[in-house]
Amino acid sequence: MMPLSRQGRDNAPLVASELAWPLFCTLCALGLGGCLLTDKSLWVDEAASAGFALGGPSAWLADHNMALYYMLLGAWLRVFGSSELALRLPSVLCFAASVPLMYCVARISFGISTARAASLFHVGNAFLLQYAQEARGYMLVVLWVLAAQLALLCLLERPRLRLSVIYGVCLGLASYAHLFAFWTLLAHVLVLAPRCLRGGPERRALLTAFGGALLISAPLFMQLASATTAQVSWIRPANALALVALPVIWSGGGVLLALVICALFTIFGRALFTQDARLRLHTQLVVAWLLVPLAATLCLSALVAPMLIPKYLIGAVPALQLGAAAALMQLPRRAANVIALLWVALSVQNIHDWHTDQQKERWREAVALLDSGMRAGDALLLDLPCPEPFDYYVTQQHLDARWASPRWPVRGWAFPTPNEQAVTRDAVLEQLARELPARIWQISNRSVAPPTLGPLGARYQVKTEQLVARGDSADALFGAKDALIITIRVLTRL
Repeated sequence: MMPLSRQGRDNAPLVASELAWPLFCTLCALGLGGCLLTDKSLWVDEAASAGFALGGPSAWLADHNMALYYMLLGAWLRVFGSSELALRLPSVLCFAASVPLMYCVARISFGISTARAASLFHVGNAFLLQYAQEARGYMLVVLWVLAAQLALLCLLERPRLRLSVIYGVCLGLASYAHLFAFWTLLAHVLVLAPRCLRGGPERRALLTAFGGALLISAPLFMQLASATTAQVSWIRPANALALVALPVIWSGGGVLLALVICALFTIFGRALFTQDARLRLHTQLVVAWLLVPLAATLCLSALVAPMLIPKYLIGAVPALQLGAAAALMQLPRRAANVIALLWVALSVQNIHDWHTDQQKERWREAVALLDSGMRAGDALLLDLPCPEPFDYYVTQQHLDARWASPRWPVRGWAFPTPNEQAVTRDAVLEQLARELPARIWQISNRSVAPPTLGPLGARYQVKTEQLVARGDSADALFGAKDALIITIRVLTRL
């Protein structure tokens, strides 16, 4: 077994012959991210991203999160349009751009061999790939966090003001991509606090770096002071099953793969007790990078509101891969090759399962079904707590100009939308009972049983069609299993 301290760590600049591997992995990331990119319909968060992005500065900040992503996405959409491909492509590009950063972080910390394994682990992680194909800001978070980690490692090697500034900018902006990126700063502060207490140029550089990150992120946290927990009220309290599921989800799915990755990370953790001061420091940074965000989120969940969702901590996932890759390089060559082949097989299977088994709400198909069946004079009764994806596909296909104005029963717990009217659900049903259109199309979701028809029940014959899609592992463990069901009922007047 080769100790990490003797893996040939190399801080020299990258040479041309070494660029082949990160370039290959980057191209693989582009290929995997672009493969079947528009195969699945947009779900509610992705459609909401389009709305926030095109809504201007006030909309970017309205969500209290991902403001930077909405701003960048808004500029992108104004140039390339708002198709599914245009919405999701920035996440693919961020995923690909994160690969060389992952390589450089691993190379500085533990050497070229670990860098090659870590970049491969990064590209083949089905969990990261899932969010590389979503119109959300999670891959932007990974990109900024890796950039900040790289700047910090370079800063520790050669304290320079420009590196402090780069670190502060990267980690400060990461908080605007997702709030929980701030935990990475906390991890770095906890590990490097003893160095900050010592004098010398390193102390000044670190304090400048941490202060810059705090200064840039301060306006965001000042704005959060007026926010409530309503936006996370849907999250269930963490339990033992949720905690056990985290490494399974972060590893890319599959219990066997999670056991392999966790076993490797445990081997990696032994370097915390090495006599090599440099190796011990880099190990501490990786371990804190993974565990501090998790511990901080659990504390926040206990003190404020439940907030433990795997994707919220996506900025810490590269640390798990980096530690596993470093441990893999400690093993005898034959054992390392066997584990690497096992990892490849399991990762390919998990990526295949993500594309074939795990689905999103099939709003594209739902709108197409309505478009093929609706006739002039038909009424629309929409009972959707989160109507953004429905609105997206209707407007993308310009169906709003041909369809009748929809009726929107109001629910007190629904997020406000421009389409909602200040009327009760019973009032909408009574109005339709007076008008008696020939047919009513009722669309509902997030519920197994469609809402009752009230006064329409005695006047209409009901035909039901369901569009059902299975949720991913996070839905099954942290949310309702019926979250992806869309029910379309055709009500024909008797």
